[in-house]
Amino acid sequence: LYGTTSDGAYFIRLDSSTVASQYLLMNRTNSDDGAWILLMKGRQQSTNFAYDSGLFESSATTLDSTTLSNDFTSDAKFNSYNKTYIAKILAAFKDPERPGSGAYAFPTSGTGDLPGNPWGAHVWLETLTVSTTAQSRLTTGSTIATFARAVVGNDAATTPPPSTFTRYSLYYETNTVSAPNTPSSTQVFSYQVGLGRYGFAIPSCSSLNVRWGFIWNNENDTNSCDVVVGIGITGNNISGGTGDFTNWGALPTGPIRSAGNKLLSTRGKTAFQLWGKTPDPSLGTPTAFTVSGSNGTATLSWTKPSGTISEYLVQYKLSSAATWDSVTSTVRRVTSPTTSPTISISGLENTSYDFKVFARGLPNDSSSTPAEATLNFNLSDSIKPNSITHCPLTSITSLSPLGGTSSGGTRLTINGSGLTSSVYINGRIADVRLSSSSAVTIRTPPGTKGSATVRIDGCNTSASTTYLYDPDPVISSLSASSISTSGGVITIT
Repeated sequence: LYGTTSDGAYFIRLDSSTVASQYLLMNRTNSDDGAWILLMKGRQQSTNFAYDSGLFESSATTLDSTTLSNDFTSDAKFNSYNKTYIAKILAAFKDPERPGSGAYAFPTSGTGDLPGNPWGAHVWLETLTVSTTAQSRLTTGSTIATFARAVVGNDAATTPPPSTFTRYSLYYETNTVSAPNTPSSTQVFSYQVGLGRYGFAIPSCSSLNVRWGFIWNNENDTNSCDVVVGIGITGNNISGGTGDFTNWGALPTGPIRSAGNKLLSTRGKTAFQLWGKTPDPSLGTPTAFTVSGSNGTATLSWTKPSGTISEYLVQYKLSSAATWDSVTSTVRRVTSPTTSPTISISGLENTSYDFKVFARGLPNDSSSTPAEATLNFNLSDSIKPNSITHCPLTSITSLSPLGGTSSGGTRLTINGSGLTSSVYINGRIADVRLSSSSAVTIRTPPGTKGSATVRIDGCNTSASTTYLYDPDPVISSLSASSISTSGGVITIT
């Protein structure tokens, strides 16, 4: 609706019956146009995300799902991992506990499939062939590529490679590598020449398992795989988790280097995040959209587009407002869609309005482009005949409370005389819940920090006063992530 680019917690529809607050990355720069939903995250030394962890397998559990923040220092699994159908999935790798360690640490400029990405992490990005949940994707085997390299020394390949794989950005900083599969300062993860597999829940090899990542072998077979890289790992000499490990004895963790078909070191554990993106809108644009009006009421009608429609969203704003956002515009829902829907919007001012109509389908489909129209009310349409001689003067005597949060939703009571249900805050129609000539109760719309003008239009006079929008409270930390069932004390900062 608004084209927002602000990251943060938003209420979204996870499936056809579940709505929840989830963390969204809406930054559009070097992020595949943003709109990413945070599904799961794990800190560098976490033990929660081994291959056989129920957090991957279960479609019903969550972990610390109130920690709605874009960080690499806490563990969480959100309900969006279980329920939301996604068309793209993204992994971000970082090692925040190794700052300033040169080649030992990940580059902070953002590398991998999305160079310069806003996570400042090494990123893998996959477009799924069929939209599904992350839980289904990471528990259902899907080998994206099986490939082999020319092997040196005594491990020469005896059979042709099964395929060629040139996604060097998965284990180098970029996809442009001057000498692929040779030691390089731009190497990010370990590899071996010989045989490799990459994908989701790929077949186990020599007790190595990974939910999303690589399994490598220096020979051109699957008899003695040596290296595993990715998210959700188990194997010999590996305690489990996410990162870059060898299956045969300990190697020093440090700058990642491969020499020929042998490894000199591996990265070890890393922090990670999983993100998902819902499919692009596929519903058509409502057609035959018309808007007419008089006496401050606009009547909208349109024709149903193709596709299965669950509801329509009607959005409108003053034509003088430069942008469509949650402050300047208002949204109404039409939840019983028909072939030729209509809606009437009253309480409009004597000026020009812009209107949009979107179709929506369950769980997360919508029109890729809305229908749009403009209506300009004439002065003669907005004033009732003889209203001056029959209407009392409108006055406001008090507000309760005097202010509320910028996100809106505050229950505000306006007291006075000659009041009506035509209530505006900074020129935007308010959601009136109760109305009489002496008191009107509304739910405030979102607003920006500072003073806002509350205005009530009577049938021939108006009255206004000032309401204060305060910043929303922000929780930055909890002193504990859980307490016993017998109770306890948590400090909220």
